[in-house]
Amino acid sequence: IQPFASWAELADLRRAPPPGDPTLPEGLMLKRGDSVYEAGRRSPSWLKIKPTHSAEFVIGGYTPGKGGRGKLGALLVGYWDKGKLRHASHVGSGFDERALKQVLARLEPLHSDTCPFAETRVVNGPVTWVKPGLVAEINYQQWTEDGSLRAPTFVRLRDDIDARTVKRVD
Repeated sequence: IQPFASWAELADLRRAPPPGDPTLPEGLMLKRGDSVYEAGRRSPSWLKIKPTHSAEFVIGGYTPGKGGRGKLGALLVGYWDKGKLRHASHVGSGFDERALKQVLARLEPLHSDTCPFAETRVVNGPVTWVKPGLVAEINYQQWTEDGSLRAPTFVRLRDDIDARTVKRVD
């Protein structure tokens, strides 16, 4: 546990050590130095900061939402490797209502009857495949041993990146 005295000092702690540092396998636990312990209550004086990575991935499909989520539940994303689109993960977190509508509006015209991935892992529902032309920025904790993303979260679409150039970043 690393005590911190001010929110400005916390900003400095967020910059070091770098994400993925082996000394931070689970992240940092931070406690304001001037705070008191509050039994049985979550306090904003305690923070857990997990190391994250960010990279671009090609969208190859999506699954439907559940409940009030609508037509888009999760994106199926991947990267190019030796001319084949490799499946990396499904990403269902990080969307607000505006992002859901924006992404779905961009995906619907790209509908395809065939899966663009060289292989796919098991997904939790029917998939709508799309032509691999859109790129999404995704935050994640790490790559798993089987080549999937751990805790992926949607950040935004990246119109400035050509989908054909997206490669795996470790």
